[in-house]
Amino acid sequence: MSTDASSSSSSSPSSLSSHSNSHTFILEKTKHLLLIGKHKYQVIKNEAETKALWWRAYSYSAHLNDNNELKRIPGFVSCFKCMNTYLYNRLSGSKRFKQHADKCFSLVKDTTSSSITFSSSKQTTLNNMGFTKGVKITESDVTKIKDLSVKCICSDIRRFSILDDSDFRNLAKEFIRLGAVYGTFDINNASRGEKNISRHIMIFAGNLRRQALQKYLEFSRIDSLPNVNIGFDCGNNFVCVFKPFQPIFCYRHRLKNVVKIDFFQNEKKKIKVTAGCATDKSNTEQTTIAASIKNGNHESSDDKSESSSDDECDHATALSIIK
Repeated sequence: MSTDASSSSSSSPSSLSSHSNSHTFILEKTKHLLLIGKHKYQVIKNEAETKALWWRAYSYSAHLNDNNELKRIPGFVSCFKCMNTYLYNRLSGSKRFKQHADKCFSLVKDTTSSSITFSSSKQTTLNNMGFTKGVKITESDVTKIKDLSVKCICSDIRRFSILDDSDFRNLAKEFIRLGAVYGTFDINNASRGEKNISRHIMIFAGNLRRQALQKYLEFSRIDSLPNVNIGFDCGNNFVCVFKPFQPIFCYRHRLKNVVKIDFFQNEKKKIKVTAGCATDKSNTEQTTIAASIKNGNHESSDDKSESSSDDECDHATALSIIK
């Protein structure tokens, strides 16, 4: 037995990971080393100023290096009471840590009674004594709780008006519904920690983006871009094809802006020509007034030129477009 203990204490978690890919095996071996090899493997306290409440039961796993100094083993935390070891990183959820911390370092104070009285024949139920049962919440219910938690956190900065906040009340209603389904249960079985909810925000936001995108895709009647057939042709042929129609949208030739050039551009030209004709008209009127003083014949010729210039402005677009 001493030989096994010495061989186990001489090994390190890094060498153990190379011999096995099982996380469970690594965690059990690390726990074993912390229990029997205390001269080489110990736990060091988390010195962070602000930390979660469950850290009351945990410390970082560490081992002595060649300089006889305790060095933290990355990715591991251990309970300093039972040396139970877990994998830990910045993205780890806190549910399992909370459950084990409540098991080894319960915050519920044991109440003792100095005397027992039998004045009442009614027996106190377990629910009245504060006992709760552990239940397995379905994944869909847990996801709904996380969705409501995200809405409650992201909708507004928390303030006193949270008591009247609709998102908070929706979250409370969901807990009441779960209580009606499962009875009295531990709230930690349904609620999730801050890190878990912060990761769920990305999933929740992604679902909202997909819903918004699908809404606009349904509006444009384009569900899948690979299903859209794209063809190319000359603009003159399109003018002939769409002559009897009033085109509104054209998805097939949007890449080459054929519709813009052959249809909508004419409307811009018409505006420019109309503006030019208005300028010519004002200039013509001034010329007509000046010419009427000199010669009456010039007035008639200027009127003809004015009417002819106005006629030049009365040209329509190639096709009537509905915008």
